[in-house]
Amino acid sequence: MRIKSLSIIAGFLVFSLAITSCLDSENNYELSSDNLITAFSLDTIYGETYKFTIDQLKGEIYNVDSVPYSADTIINRILIKTLTTNGYVTAGQNVEPFLQDTLFNYADSINFIEHDPLRIRVRSYDGLHTKEYTIKVRIHKTDPDTLVWGDNAYVANFTEGKIKNAKESKAVLLNDKILLFASYDDRIAVYRNPATSPLEETLTLPVSTKIPSIVNLNDTLYAAGGDGKIYFSVNSIDWTPATTQSETIVVENLIATFQSKDGGYISAIIKENDKQKFATAVSSAAGELTWTKGELVSGNFPSTHVVATKSYTTPTGGQQVLLIGEPAGDATATTPWFSTNGLNWGAMTPSKTKYALPVMEEPSILYYGNTIYAFGKTADEGFSGIYTSINGIIWEKIKKKFRFPLGSSGECVFKDRSGYTMAVDKDNYIWMFWNTDDEVWRGKLNRLGFEI
Repeated sequence: MRIKSLSIIAGFLVFSLAITSCLDSENNYELSSDNLITAFSLDTIYGETYKFTIDQLKGEIYNVDSVPYSADTIINRILIKTLTTNGYVTAGQNVEPFLQDTLFNYADSINFIEHDPLRIRVRSYDGLHTKEYTIKVRIHKTDPDTLVWGDNAYVANFTEGKIKNAKESKAVLLNDKILLFASYDDRIAVYRNPATSPLEETLTLPVSTKIPSIVNLNDTLYAAGGDGKIYFSVNSIDWTPATTQSETIVVENLIATFQSKDGGYISAIIKENDKQKFATAVSSAAGELTWTKGELVSGNFPSTHVVATKSYTTPTGGQQVLLIGEPAGDATATTPWFSTNGLNWGAMTPSKTKYALPVMEEPSILYYGNTIYAFGKTADEGFSGIYTSINGIIWEKIKKKFRFPLGSSGECVFKDRSGYTMAVDKDNYIWMFWNTDDEVWRGKLNRLGFEI
């Protein structure tokens, strides 16, 4: 940033006025009294143009949307693309009486890291009005690609040890609140408010209910009762058997939900003539189900610890769900499955084994921040690694930033654990409930917490 002496400029100005007055002493010249900046912009950052707000009352110029965390190496040497004013701009140490001001030349690059904020003044050409502005380039202070968990569990001993005796558990989001369902030998229970002092309530569900089958469709919960029926609830406590429009449908399991223009539907596995079939069910407000039958269930379709992503929009505009489960005993990889309609599911097998997921116990798959993630317990590393994919077929292990919490030894806190369930809330927090440790951990990807 080059600056020139204001006194020199002022001298030329006075000299030019004197000559002009000698040439024609009868002409009166009225100089502008405008001292406002009316437009401001910087050069592009990573190819993006960031809009700046000019607060004339406070004399502040700033960008509403913060520039990326890594942009510090750009804004420490960046050009001002636009600075529009009818006065002349100066920079200096003193606000009054402006004796040390020098003319501000923004043709050279500016260091907005060193000058945080940059202070400039606009003087009207009549010399009677001045206004000071501070220009601040807001930059994200945290790495947007880091998954942050905190140093300790979000809640410890949240069920006072009760959840350690649960046979199965499932975390579910209902009406923007996280619920934890658990099955015991003598009851099915729900823990509401698991982040504070959880309230345990016994449900009107058969003890045979398959807790991992609980799904949420349009703020109504559905579960496979283990007796061939589907039960539904709008408050998580009171459950009612759903009815069908025609023939009796024997429900084996519920595996996912799909969104659609008509409100969405449930994807399930039903039993017909001693064979398993995929099917979908649309529910009315009264809980009456309308069924559509699909293909036979493949013999290698996962049946243990089955976890599905939420329904998300693909680049072609359709809806898709990914699903994962524990592989069979002789499998050499963990294979995700996909479906666009819930009536048929296809295995996502890579062309080369190096791109496949390793064999995992208690695997999970997650569509989060427009990215696909998978994790579980492996023989070599325990429960510590997270894998990512752009299509669900080719996977790679994440080496930094998007990680599970690390202990003081540098190892993953979850490495030797088992027995968990997880869910994502409306604020993009990932909740992980560890039954055997009776702990709740909560993590969030930084960039999903930025306000736009």
